[in-house]
Amino acid sequence: MQKNGEDICCIGAGYVSGPTMAVVALKCPDIEVAVVDISVPRINAWNSDQLPIYEPGLDEVVKQCRGKNLFFSTDVDKLVRAFEACGRRFLGSEDFIC
Repeated sequence: MQKNGEDICCIGAGYVSGPTMAVVALKCPDIEVAVVDISVPRINAWNSDQLPIYEPGLDEVVKQCRGKNLFFSTDVDKLVRAFEACGRRFLGSEDFIC
């Protein structure tokens, strides 16, 4: 993770946060985006060629960014501690409710 204060850690890799964070990573290549979830099958799917949800074009967005500035992990505690130590931003599903 970079330590520029602009990186994002999103807690929850569901139907809203996963695609949203993928687009953030695509549109903001200088921002490192970590998506964490306690569901091993869900994170494994995000890290595979079989994404856990379908949205037109999402697979290409994820493939373009994953491993560069978009990361999916089940290590919630480690990433939360790392982000807290640097004062970086956290997002959860409730942040996307209008």
